[in-house]
Amino acid sequence: MRVTIENIEDKRVKVYHALRDKGILNDGSFIADSPKVVNLLLEKTDIKIESILATREYFEMHQALIDSREVPMLYEASKEQMSRIVGHKIHHNCFDACKASC
Repeated sequence: MRVTIENIEDKRVKVYHALRDKGILNDGSFIADSPKVVNLLLEKTDIKIESILATREYFEMHQALIDSREVPMLYEASKEQMSRIVGHKIHHNCFDACKASC
């Protein structure tokens, strides 16, 4: 399911605010913050991916790869919105919240 984020305070993307605190979450999950790492996680691991926060361009470019995995939530936002969510300038087009369990 893909949801377009309108408000950066949307509680559904709250997990991505953790990047301000180094991307490690209290529940053992982590946030990968580059398309290369996200794509490697999608392609080569059994790690459960809970959601992806990305631009429309990322989703369009990698739709087949994303569809090859069961990713429950896809959040679409602009680079500007993502920068405000994570608290720093975005150099890539996506983020990925992953549980660190196989």
